Amino acid sequence: MTSNEKFSTADFISAFLVRFKIPLILTGVLIIVALIGVAVSAVVIQNATEANAAVAEEIADAYAEWVSAGEEDKAEAESVLTAAIEKGKAEKQSSYAFVRAVLSESQMAETKGDQEGALAALSVLKEMKAVSLYLIPIALHRAAVLAEDLKQPSEALTYYRSIEKNYAKSYFNMDRVYYNIARLEETLGNTDAAKTAYRLLIETAGNKEVDSPLVSVAKDRLIYLESADLDNQEEAPNEETVAAE
Repeated sequence: MTSNEKFSTADFISAFLVRFKIPLILTGVLIIVALIGVAVSAVVIQNATEANAAVAEEIADAYAEWVSAGEEDKAEAESVLTAAIEKGKAEKQSSYAFVRAVLSESQMAETKGDQEGALAALSVLKEMKAVSLYLIPIALHRAAVLAEDLKQPSEALTYYRSIEKNYAKSYFNMDRVYYNIARLEETLGNTDAAKTAYRLLIETAGNKEVDSPLVSVAKDRLIYLESADLDNQEEAPNEETVAAE
């Protein structure tokens, strides 16, 4: 090969760029468009998050104003709060503003003595898929308490079970939730489910630095239920004896 046939690196790169100019340009354009899209998306998400937080803050402020309002200002404060709640409920269901709106609506109804309305407001949260918002298990716990106050133990149990299903790893009050599940299951005659919940309470509380006062109660109830099972087994007639009779 002569010296004229030899290509330098610069010549090779130049030939490559000429040959693949259009594909390279298109690839560059696509990369730039993608980067712009990511940047725009991040800005949109940030703006939406800030707007949602602003709505939640508006609801919290309106609720505080309504609670502290005097008789002459109560009606106007309630109108402002109701409008803020509706604004929050128009947001995405998994958002902080939506949950804050639902909880505030329930609190307003409960303050006015309408426990059924308070529970109905929270019912939308029961079927909501797990969302990392600390307010949801708190609201579900309150709904369970309201259901019990309204003599609806089965309904209360569904709220506690919803917390167990979706927020067991994050909710700070799971020992109380497990205790109430066990207590309600026991009341409803579901002793196996009650024993399982008592065991979960003991296990959960054992992972905490501070002992839960419910642990001793759970241990006592567990011993009682297991002893009752043994007594029932001993009292049950033997199948061979029954056949002989």
